[in-house]
Amino acid sequence: MKTTKLFFLGYGLITRPFRVGLLIIISLCSLFLSCSTYKMVTIARNTRPIIKQYPEMRILEYGKGKAYEFKNDNTDKLIINIEGSSWHSVLGYTSDNAFHKSGWWYFLVEEYKNEFTIFIPEKLNFELGNYYFFDINARRQYNLENLIESYSNVINAYLLENNYSKIYLMASSEGACILPRLYKKLEQKDTITGLVSISFGGLSMYEQIKILADSELNVPDLLRSVYQNIDDYMVEINRYPNSIGDFIGFPFSYWKSMINYRPIEDYSEINIPVLFVHGELDINTPVNSTRYIQNYFPHKPFEYLFFADADHHSFRSSLRTINELRNKTRQWINKH
Repeated sequence: MKTTKLFFLGYGLITRPFRVGLLIIISLCSLFLSCSTYKMVTIARNTRPIIKQYPEMRILEYGKGKAYEFKNDNTDKLIINIEGSSWHSVLGYTSDNAFHKSGWWYFLVEEYKNEFTIFIPEKLNFELGNYYFFDINARRQYNLENLIESYSNVINAYLLENNYSKIYLMASSEGACILPRLYKKLEQKDTITGLVSISFGGLSMYEQIKILADSELNVPDLLRSVYQNIDDYMVEINRYPNSIGDFIGFPFSYWKSMINYRPIEDYSEINIPVLFVHGELDINTPVNSTRYIQNYFPHKPFEYLFFADADHHSFRSSLRTINELRNKTRQWINKH
């Protein structure tokens, strides 16, 4: 059996044969995620502070948690958006005196601001503009249980204070991974009209990595090597389950809490409308994960949008794809 000890980015054990390879992998992943995310809509960077870009935005605080509200007083419909993984605010980050928007939220604001209030819970206790990769406390807190607890507390508090006729809970990537469990955690789940899951399905991260290891998709060689050796890496993750060291950008403690969680088990208890959106070229979360739900629950009120030219984040590979995404998502919302 191969020696497969992982490096901890200064926090613990470092094994030389893997140091350079994993550093390159993380760099490639970061570059891939950044570039593809910003292709999703036309404007992802603005030199003005985020509050000046969106003067209508309100920052709401609920105990240790907070959220961003884009209020529309002319509607009683609400979209709640849960973003994907990051070491900065769910809205983006500050760099080179500019605010870089990140994720799906600004797509939703621009697309639906005239018809909905948009509500976006912040991740854990993150602040606008700050970067938390090297923050020890943030690394300790970043796991499945704390994410769900943080998001649910803020959403529960907001829904107690506000009444809406229709509420759609939308999520992407990591947010879509925890979406069904988060929904079950809501005290007023009966008020939720439907769920939208973007770029995640029902299988665990472990199962997905095993699929990608032998996938015909264009997975970078170094990343594929990690996928192919995931069982060996899991030995180290299980050996140091509370480590705040690093594996592909996140602590061992994060992977320990997330890697075997199977969303499909929570979807088995969900019977409200759900729309799944997935790109066929996704090398982070294979489309097989969503197709598994489609095959497993043929009689549930679940609907599916698959895009042949989309990856994990980018649905702007063609004008046809982005227009189809916009039109069909709107049709689904109007139907429910």
